[in-house]
Amino acid sequence: YEKEWRIISGARPGEKELFADYDFHPRELTGVYLGPKCSVEDRGDILALLAHGLEHLRAYAARADSLQARFTFNGVPG
Repeated sequence: YEKEWRIISGARPGEKELFADYDFHPRELTGVYLGPKCSVEDRGDILALLAHGLEHLRAYAARADSLQARFTFNGVPG
């Protein structure tokens, strides 16, 4: 229902690292959602990456709504 992709994969033969990067087409992404605990520094770094072939993406920042026990997302100007 969240329409997000998460890939979990064990190491492939010959891989010694705990994780690996997988190629994807930039148009496969539709948005970037920053969690409520995302630091200002990380937020700046992530948003800067959107200027390099990912300009079609919208970024959203989460805000915790404790009264309704949920997150709300607002568009990040950019």
